[in-house]
Amino acid sequence: MNTPKDHQALVVVTNAEADLHADGSIGMTAKFVDGMARYAELWDGPIRCVCPPREAPNTDLDPTTVRSGECGFEVQVSHLDAASLRPALSDAAVVMASAGYLQNHISTLGTEMDGPVV
Repeated sequence: MNTPKDHQALVVVTNAEADLHADGSIGMTAKFVDGMARYAELWDGPIRCVCPPREAPNTDLDPTTVRSGECGFEVQVSHLDAASLRPALSDAAVVMASAGYLQNHISTLGTEMDGPVV
């Protein structure tokens, strides 16, 4: 996962759920979008976040809608199991994971793919 020319992406795997709408837009919290936009300002390469799909009605206090790639970073709405995550991590220079039971396996994936997970 960690060769200099092919692997430049910062991949943020979060527990923050997102809504994938029929028109392709993605519902998430404004606070999360602002944080990802800041990473995009500071990281010299592509930025991607992987969010699990929302399972319950949205009760966020600051909902917003974005389009992947048009907001300064790529958004993937995906389950966080190993099979779903492998493609999203394939070009990662580093993976930033969240704490939580849904992500206990991510450090193992990083080891398998020879890349750092923080």
